[in-house]
Amino acid sequence: MAIFIDDKEIVFSTALLVKQGQDSLIDIPLSAVPTTLRISLRFVIDHSQPQGAAWVVVDNLVRFTCTNWNNSFGVCTGTPISFGDVNGRPLFLQLAATSIGDNQLVHLWLLLGSSQ
Repeated sequence: MAIFIDDKEIVFSTALLVKQGQDSLIDIPLSAVPTTLRISLRFVIDHSQPQGAAWVVVDNLVRFTCTNWNNSFGVCTGTPISFGDVNGRPLFLQLAATSIGDNQLVHLWLLLGSSQ
């Protein structure tokens, strides 16, 4: 089964429950290349910063930090976040999270775009 949103194929999806400030590590095997993508997610509350999501690559680990995503109605990336490519195809991450007390119910999708 293949699922597409526009020209992007969903190649991985998961849901997890993460405490605020807790790191979660997700290893995603990529069939397009013989490698595993390592993603770290962290949700932090810092009222001196605007609400948002940012990422950096540190030692083959893509670290996503979501700041002030503490809304019981939910928060999401409005569009998929482009953060790399696999064999010339752009790689995207899309997140949605809902606060439950000190936890985040997180839905994560990894999408692969068409060749450029």
